[in-house]
Amino acid sequence: MKKLFAAVLLLNAFACAKVHTITFSSWQKVKLVTGDNEESLYDMWVRTLFVDARMREFTVGEPHDITDRVFMVRSAYRVNDSLPGGEPKRKTWR
Repeated sequence: MKKLFAAVLLLNAFACAKVHTITFSSWQKVKLVTGDNEESLYDMWVRTLFVDARMREFTVGEPHDITDRVFMVRSAYRVNDSLPGGEPKRKTWR
């Protein structure tokens, strides 16, 4: 009887799909650094992608729906070039 109960609990755990909540923050204007010597600055609009109220990454542009459960969005990332213990540099976006 205990084995049957354990098997039912195990199957129930695998059968239930975990539901995730995906949200985006408001748009933020940041400076995009380009060029070989990083001399060019451009304005770029990014927003944060949250999955289950936890920040995952920064995105650029509108999301594109692939199916009713799958979407695609471009990501942006911030580069921190400062060394530990050194003078902090400004964070640049790529």
